Amino acid sequence: MTENKKIKIEKIISDGRGLGRSERMTYLIEKSVPGEIVAIKEEIKKKSYVECKISSIEEESLNRTIPVCPYYDSCGGCDLQHIKVSAHKEIKTQILKELLKKNAKIEFNDEISYFEKSFFNYRNKITLKIDGDRVGLLQEKSNRLVEIDECLICCADINKILKDLKSKVSPDNRISRAVIKNSAFNKTLIAFYTDYSAEDKLPKFMADINADSIIAVLKDKSAVFLKGNGSLADIIDGKSFAYSYSTFMQVNLEILQVLVSYMRKNLIRGNSLLDLYSGVGLYSIIFHDLFKDVVSVEGNKSSIHFQRKNLKDNKISNVNAVSKFIDDKLFIEKNAFDTCIIDPPREGVPPLALKHIFNSVKDTVIYISCDGATLSRDLKLISGSAFKIKNIAVFDMFPNTIHFETVVILERE
Repeated sequence: MTENKKIKIEKIISDGRGLGRSERMTYLIEKSVPGEIVAIKEEIKKKSYVECKISSIEEESLNRTIPVCPYYDSCGGCDLQHIKVSAHKEIKTQILKELLKKNAKIEFNDEISYFEKSFFNYRNKITLKIDGDRVGLLQEKSNRLVEIDECLICCADINKILKDLKSKVSPDNRISRAVIKNSAFNKTLIAFYTDYSAEDKLPKFMADINADSIIAVLKDKSAVFLKGNGSLADIIDGKSFAYSYSTFMQVNLEILQVLVSYMRKNLIRGNSLLDLYSGVGLYSIIFHDLFKDVVSVEGNKSSIHFQRKNLKDNKISNVNAVSKFIDDKLFIEKNAFDTCIIDPPREGVPPLALKHIFNSVKDTVIYISCDGATLSRDLKLISGSAFKIKNIAVFDMFPNTIHFETVVILERE
């Protein structure tokens, strides 16, 4: 393998690596910064590209900074912590534009709005690997455990539970991981995922963790509630939302509020709203006042349970919560809804379902995505529809990482 070849970094790509070119070969370089020149050490050579690490920095970018996290070089969770936060906007918006061009053949030349808030202590959830009495995160592209004492992007209450867990955990190879969540009311829960088949076999330290709710998930996926009822609640845009250890809630409530405000400014009052992948009812409940009727569709049974509870708790009567998976069998009548909000998981929307969705909407589709690649893939379908992109906004839901949340507003022409 070639050593000390000098490469100029052109940009950061969607996996967080820097890209440079030399002699018709593309080089993908870990922990690099656009504009700088680095000497590389080749790790893996493919036909059209080479994966590399930096052996030395020949010309350092002004945007390079020293990561504050002591685990940065081993954990791999925060892809961009070596780059000043002032440069993250350009990096993330450029990644999105290039994905749209590559996957959807969309040249979006208008300005992409960009919203950011706190860069540290923002996460309200962490998933920890447990190996015997060792607790931590997995090394990037590896199953090796990196023991940590705190995570700087997580909130203080989560780090308190993490330290308490590390001080009490006993050697046990039947616990694979623990999920810690924290609510806006400063309540915490911890869920242990285990290979145990019965409650009486669980290690005693679990019940001693200083969390408000403690759950042990057994081998058969059933839950044992050692303390509390396994749920938390948040206030978002003045509405209350209960959710459980196993249901989805955004990990960054501060930027979520900004996203909700942006959507309210762009939504047009109408008769009907279709809310797909609606989870515990976040958007159906927040925007119910803008529509006469709302149909809220979610396939996860636990999420639907909490959505119906949230509708009752918020005294909302114009939302119909439907328990249904969204797949290629989904059929909706043409022009049945004025507006549709789509907030799918990372894998995106099945293509036939998406075609039916576009046909069912009279005016506006709002697509919310945490994955630019699947978003751009799905938006390729608008070329055969009557919709065009009105606005795109990026919300830095995951600061210091390469990930971000995108909201695309599409209007029927």
